[in-house]
Amino acid sequence: MTSQPANVPRKGPVVTEVYHLIFGMLISQEIPPGARMAVDEIARKLGVSQTPVRQALATLEAEGLVTRTHLVGYRAGELMTRRQFDDLFAVRAFLEPQAARLAAEKPAPERLAEMRSTQSEMTYEASRNGVVPYGTFARHDAELHSAIAEASRNEALRDAVSRLNAHVHLFRLYVDRAVTHDALDEHEEIVSAIEHRDPRRAAAAMRAHLRRSQKRLRSAFE
Repeated sequence: MTSQPANVPRKGPVVTEVYHLIFGMLISQEIPPGARMAVDEIARKLGVSQTPVRQALATLEAEGLVTRTHLVGYRAGELMTRRQFDDLFAVRAFLEPQAARLAAEKPAPERLAEMRSTQSEMTYEASRNGVVPYGTFARHDAELHSAIAEASRNEALRDAVSRLNAHVHLFRLYVDRAVTHDALDEHEEIVSAIEHRDPRRAAAAMRAHLRRSQKRLRSAFE
């Protein structure tokens, strides 16, 4: 990690901004897999106190992106093995089409608005820059899948899905950047199906998206 200061923009709760910045550093591998993450160094780099850094790292630890060892501190999580990667997608294939199906049965207006807003933000980034920055795409992708799980109104399903998304985005660094455009088109099909209250179409669209994502991201191991 470099020590150049980079003050956190105060656009919301400081801990949220700190979380997003550290998340971006992990996704871009500015903080390499396995690297030690000193709380005081990160705080100096971001121009904040150590408290929001510790809170952000605790959240990232819960998501599997960092690990914490007694008397050692935090380290960036290692990349998944091929077996872990395939196991993850096998579980997602069980959970997320069902979440999309349930979400489409009777979608709450606020969840529909959240999905459409997230999809619109990603589309705007792609049209403005030609590609969605990976850190931004990873965050919005997780938000969209989370919103779909929330819309299922099944708490157990929602909680299970929320634990599966963040880490997989590390693999997108090794894939052609056009992957974001492919994923955007697939996301649009899912969101559209939910908006039209078509459970079968929503489940099929999610299933196809996961299958294609797994195929694209598998190149990280080749």
